[in-house]
Amino acid sequence: MSKPKHNPIADYARFSDRLIGIVSPAAMLSRIKARMQADMLVRRHEAAGFGRRHQRENDQGSTANEAIGTELDILRRRSLSMLSNNGYAGRGQAVIANGIVGAGIQMSVRNVSEQLETIILNEWKEWTSHHQCDHDERETFAGLQQLVIRTVFATGEAIVRRRRMPNGMIQLQVQEGDYLDTARTELTTDGKGSYTLNGIQYSAKGKVQGYWLFDTLEHTGGVLTSFDSKLISVEDVIHVFYADRAGQKRGLPWARKVYMRLQDLLSYADAEMQAKIVSACNAAFVTNSQESLTGLTGSESYDDRLDRIEPGMITYLNPNEEVTFNTPAHHAGFEPFNAVNLREIASGLGISYESLTGDYSYVNFTSGRMGWIEMGREFTEKRERVAIYFLNRAFEWFMESLSLRGVIAMGLDDARKIRADWTPPRREMLDPVKESEGLRLQIAAGLISWQEAVRGMGGDPDDVTQEIAAALDLFNQLDFTPSWLIESKEIHELAVENEAKTVTAEAAQTSAAKK
Repeated sequence: MSKPKHNPIADYARFSDRLIGIVSPAAMLSRIKARMQADMLVRRHEAAGFGRRHQRENDQGSTANEAIGTELDILRRRSLSMLSNNGYAGRGQAVIANGIVGAGIQMSVRNVSEQLETIILNEWKEWTSHHQCDHDERETFAGLQQLVIRTVFATGEAIVRRRRMPNGMIQLQVQEGDYLDTARTELTTDGKGSYTLNGIQYSAKGKVQGYWLFDTLEHTGGVLTSFDSKLISVEDVIHVFYADRAGQKRGLPWARKVYMRLQDLLSYADAEMQAKIVSACNAAFVTNSQESLTGLTGSESYDDRLDRIEPGMITYLNPNEEVTFNTPAHHAGFEPFNAVNLREIASGLGISYESLTGDYSYVNFTSGRMGWIEMGREFTEKRERVAIYFLNRAFEWFMESLSLRGVIAMGLDDARKIRADWTPPRREMLDPVKESEGLRLQIAAGLISWQEAVRGMGGDPDDVTQEIAAALDLFNQLDFTPSWLIESKEIHELAVENEAKTVTAEAAQTSAAKK
């Protein structure tokens, strides 16, 4: 432990107090009281102190972009290595990507004519449901959404480039931040005050104008080689990242906050595994108080001696021989320690412990639902700030392509003004009966609209309305009345009965656990 820093001024003040105390103890007490009051005024915030407890802290004195520029490459490499070698890191990435985009965020358009809406939706479905939207022709648009979120999680940012096809169609190419030529930092010669910092060109007012990107990165003979970078206009690039600080221009890997904890936990688990392997090895020691120093008597050889124990084996010991066994060490407390660290890791990732580990032995319905709701808030926040930005820009490119190909009769400016609504994937109910009854009561009380409830379930109200209308027409033709059209108290009574059974079962389980 390092010693506290020596403060000569404080030492002199205390020495002066002692000298004054010899002549006037009252004056000494007055000085000490005044100094304590001054310290209270100066140190209003304990976190702003500079004592021994603060020696391990790494103060971030730089701006957001300065810190990122010097450390992003290291964080990216370590994050990718962690995802390749740590199962919990990979699980966290999958949980977050599935929670944000799932099987794909669905698009709908509003405030346009029915005819135009039909054209846009048909063209969108044709473009997004096939691999032609992907520059590599491997993913559908839903797959590209997953790829973007997973890339942002792993490397902190994703670069999506618009590739124009000869027929007027567009393709999206998802790239990692490595394609950004961060070595370019210079002042431009356009006379307008623009500049380039870490491969991103800005105007004099700090607006992004373009990105210096490599077309290709290749591994040749184990050495990374790259072609010359080119300035790509911001109109053809979607730079997707999560900004933690105001003015931040690039993103950081999402698991950086728990990187050291994941590494330490992996090392601890490896050490515990080796300890278990060693403790599982039983050793036998044969002693003979009258045996010679060499351990051999008469015609006995090393090959004749017993050196292995086999199942069902019966052997006879020589006179004066004794067999003793070692006592393997028992390591207790691994599971509680492991659970505590995994909870900290899950909290740092913004997901629940149960989602990270698949261990639901510590929760009941209420606590599980609370964690499920809180995790849903995390997904919603990142969806709005990361995924929706990418989707809006991609939809704008799509509308431009429709205008340029003459599919819709409007100019580029009017096509860009059409906005899309995005419906997130449906989140499965933990208890469909209880939660459906809760939604029904909220709609009946006027707390939420039916449309809001449908959107919360991951559906589109217009689509659901059309499907219900089609179903009712079919039922009328068959002279059939479905049960959900009959006013009855049976469904409500069933929900109340099931809730009572659940509460009773949880109470019994809690009582049994206390005993």
